[in-house]
Amino acid sequence: MQRKEGEATKFFAQQMWLLVPIQGQVTELFSDFADFPYQDGSSLNAGNINYTLLKRTEALERLKQPEVMRTPG
Repeated sequence: MQRKEGEATKFFAQQMWLLVPIQGQVTELFSDFADFPYQDGSSLNAGNINYTLLKRTEALERLKQPEVMRTPG
């Protein structure tokens, strides 16, 4: 079974009526993306929990709390 040339073009031309209405929906969806900062994705995976992560978490918690500087002597 051999396809004629231009079948893909013909298919997209026949489905063009879908692209115009959906264009407004896509524009609406992406209209507020600039209002939100970019964030790297993360996954909840128990395999990612290790001592380095726990030490970093502990260090971040210490940074959130002010420490009293001690003077030598």
